[in-house]
Amino acid sequence: MDLIEYRQHHGPNAWHELADKVGTSHAYISQLAHGFRRPSPKMTTRLVRATNGELTHVALRPDIYGALDQSIA
Repeated sequence: MDLIEYRQHHGPNAWHELADKVGTSHAYISQLAHGFRRPSPKMTTRLVRATNGELTHVALRPDIYGALDQSIA
C-alpha cells in the first residue's frame, strides 16, 4: 500500500494523523505521496511502524528496498 491508497482507505485526515504519529508535517507526507520528496530510510521505517505495516518499505522506497526484496527471492 502506498500513501495515496492509505489515505483512500483511512479517510481525509489520515495524513494529518500519520504526520502526528511520526513527528512530521502533513505537508511533508503530501510531498512524499505525490513524489516530490522521498523519505529517508529512517523515516520509511517510522512510517511502516506507525501504520503497523500497512505502508511497506518497498512501496515507500522501491529504489532501496525493492532491490533488496528481489535479491532475497
